[in-house]
Amino acid sequence: SDHRTEHSAHDPRRLAALEVLGLRWGASRDAIKAAHRRLVKQHHPDLGGSAEAFRRVNEAYQQLVA
Repeated sequence: SDHRTEHSAHDPRRLAALEVLGLRWGASRDAIKAAHRRLVKQHHPDLGGSAEAFRRVNEAYQQLVA
């Protein structure tokens, strides 16, 4: 098994990022991308969303795919 993956299970930033995207530990990269795409559309300031929520969604996505 991949040591980095096991170690990141204990990373509170990763867990918080998953929570922002409405996902659970073990979510696939495709699930992360789909959640990001859905939430970006929902929270985009040009579409009436909150700039702060939009920023949090993007930061969470970057944390998870980095």
